[in-house]
Amino acid sequence: MTKHKTKKGKFEKLLHSFLSDKNETSKQSFYFDLLIVALILISSVIFVAETYNLPKQILNVLNLIDVSIILLFTLEYFARIYVASSKRRYIFSWYGIIDLLAFLPFWFSFFIPWMGSLQFLRVFRVFKLFRFFKEYLGQEKIREKDITRILLAKVFFVVFVLLFVSSALIFTIESHINPKINTFDDAIYFAVVTVTTVGFGDITPVTRGGRIAITVMVLFGIILIPVYVASLLRTYMLYSSKKRVVCQNCGFSLHDPNALYCKMCGAKIYHEHDEDY
Repeated sequence: MTKHKTKKGKFEKLLHSFLSDKNETSKQSFYFDLLIVALILISSVIFVAETYNLPKQILNVLNLIDVSIILLFTLEYFARIYVASSKRRYIFSWYGIIDLLAFLPFWFSFFIPWMGSLQFLRVFRVFKLFRFFKEYLGQEKIREKDITRILLAKVFFVVFVLLFVSSALIFTIESHINPKINTFDDAIYFAVVTVTTVGFGDITPVTRGGRIAITVMVLFGIILIPVYVASLLRTYMLYSSKKRVVCQNCGFSLHDPNALYCKMCGAKIYHEHDEDY
């Protein structure tokens, strides 16, 4: 009995080191998150590749890889529920819903045939990348060192996710009906032209679902991106206006230019020109 409890305790400790939800990062969790990021990107490439007329052998290999990724994402989801400090909070959280959508249509398609048509939802796996941005690029120490590059990476990432998901949705809806959308590059070309409001008119939606998708896409393009960019610019101005003087008591380094005391711990800030420094 004691041995069983010891093994269970070691197993739980190992899971926590990989999947802790308490904003604690370890070497194990960092490498595991890198693995998840790599699998998300591979899965996205597979989705794009499957829109082209590839040899059957290659498609079978890609399908096998994708099923393996789905299996890992399924195990990850239930493992995160197991180690979550609040299981209900995780299940109904943004990340929990995205983690669920990453694999649910695949398993349901075995029992509910029409769920197979929702396989395009696997493109929503790219939203799992937001967790990586939040946990690592959102850390105070990293933001202090390289705020400009991080903000540019976030803007690029948001635009990439918008275009990728929009293209996948357009391709799923229009590819079997619209003669001008045959592959993913047709869909992404159409998405870029539409989101940028250029509108050459050489490709147009022919289904009601396609028109609805285009409307939502344009609204997101002209509202979400400017608002997000403005928010990031405000963050940049906030950090760039701060004086980088390390507090000798708590280590906080972003202070107002005229600050005499640390706003985190209240200790006196020693500037380079201070005699006491």
